[in-house]
Formats: sequence, C-alpha cells, structure tokens
Amino acid sequence: GVVDDVTLLAVHVADSTGSELALEWTTLGIEPDSYTVRLDGAPVVEETGDLTITIPLEELSPGKHTVSVTANGAGTRYDLSYTEYDSLLDELEAVVVEKTFQVK
Repeated sequence: GVVDDVTLLAVHVADSTGSELALEWTTLGIEPDSYTVRLDGAPVVEETGDLTITIPLEELSPGKHTVSVTANGAGTRYDLSYTEYDSLLDELEAVVVEKTFQVK
C-alpha cells in the first residue's frame, strides 16, 4: 500500500520544571537514520541515535520556548492535525514534532 513508507514520531516533554528539559521520543513505521533536536530554532544535537535528551535551562530567558525533534531520513504522509481529520498526502513530508514549554 501507499502508507508502508511512513514514519510517525511522538515526542514527550518528560520534565521542564527543574534546571533541565527532559525529552523522550519514539517512532512507529520506518526507522529514521538519526534525529536532530532544536531549541528555539538552534540545533542542540544533530544526527543522534538516542531517543532521550536533557537540555540545560539555566541560560534561557523566562517565557515560552519551542523544542523540535526531526526524524532524519524518514518521511510521513500525515499532517496529524489537532482540529481536522487527516488526509493522506501524495508526497512524503519531513517528520518534525514541535513542543512548546514555559520557563519560569
């Protein structure tokens, strides 16, 4: 079928209350080559095979920040909208999950 070439990525902010941001993630489908983690758009780690990371928070300003995890070498055909039904995309798109967290 047309959906046997996709990867779904789930990212969980395990903790953002202390001095570190703890992230963990998993995939379903095609195994990615590696993962890239970005914080507010800047790379934190690239080409890692790990499924967890901790990021120090002490240098971040108070307020909202965004962390993203990209599954390198993988694609998806689903937008995974919060508000609309998913439709199957014709072309593979990058597998990226963004999470917003608050620093107090």
